[in-house]
Amino acid sequence: NSRLVVKAPTMLAEEAETGDVQVSYPIQIYIFNQENSCVATSTIATAEESLNIPLLEGTYQVDAVGGASSSHFSLPTQEEATPQSELILKLGGSMPDLMAASHAITLVKGGTNQLALAMKRKVMLLEEVNIIRVPDDIKAVSVTLVPLYQHLLLDGSYSNTTESQTIELADEDGDGQWESTEQVYLLPASQDGATITVNMTDEDDAVT
Repeated sequence: NSRLVVKAPTMLAEEAETGDVQVSYPIQIYIFNQENSCVATSTIATAEESLNIPLLEGTYQVDAVGGASSSHFSLPTQEEATPQSELILKLGGSMPDLMAASHAITLVKGGTNQLALAMKRKVMLLEEVNIIRVPDDIKAVSVTLVPLYQHLLLDGSYSNTTESQTIELADEDGDGQWESTEQVYLLPASQDGATITVNMTDEDDAVT
């Protein structure tokens, strides 16, 4: 047998030169053989952990998803997982700061290979939505973004290109300035030129 040592990353691959960046944990690890059968799964819970996995010699695909805890997602089991398995967000759950990496690695008989995961952020952060000078007779305001991807796959790609996301705003000071109340992570737009629609409901429940 050979051994694969998977080390936890300390910063995102594309942001390594800009300083220390927080990586999302736990990191779910899925290892696939050349027939796309999942031969091992594991979890890296913290930056201090690493994995030491015995495997037969051969070529494997190592897929890693950071921030995908079982409390947020219905995770595929080893028996059902493929590189194209979807991470299904649980009902009522909010999208976390998801990151992913996918590496091909070849193990030789009796050897030990080390793999440092090169994680990349797979979501966008909507920090704030602010709409000013809203008429006094408006009692509810929201914004809808479309089209977005619906699911992240284990190999770091996406599926379902027609998802939408609606964000409710609040006029907490009663001054006609409606704002989002918290930051929101979203999967990215599935095409260029995504549309943002502003929805307003007046006192007669008419939506514009």
